Amino acid sequence: TQKFIDEIKGGCNFCGMSALMTTTMTVMKTIIDITKEQGLRDKVTMMVGGAPITQIYCDKIGADIYGETANETTDKAKKVAQDA
Repeated sequence: TQKFIDEIKGGCNFCGMSALMTTTMTVMKTIIDITKEQGLRDKVTMMVGGAPITQIYCDKIGADIYGETANETTDKAKKVAQDA
């Protein structure tokens, strides 16, 4: 968790997180919550994906981008970067 926060503090524009099991996907919300608490949330686009992740979960935890595949997520991130 701290590695994600450190990278966001370092100025990354995008943070991608993937989970393969439902037991690990809750960490995504934890990371997003920490970015909110530390005033970092508006500085980074949060992307989530992985086998148990859905658009509904993405919306529920406050992530910006959900991708069913890595390619889909990358395409959405490129669009966000172009629109910025």
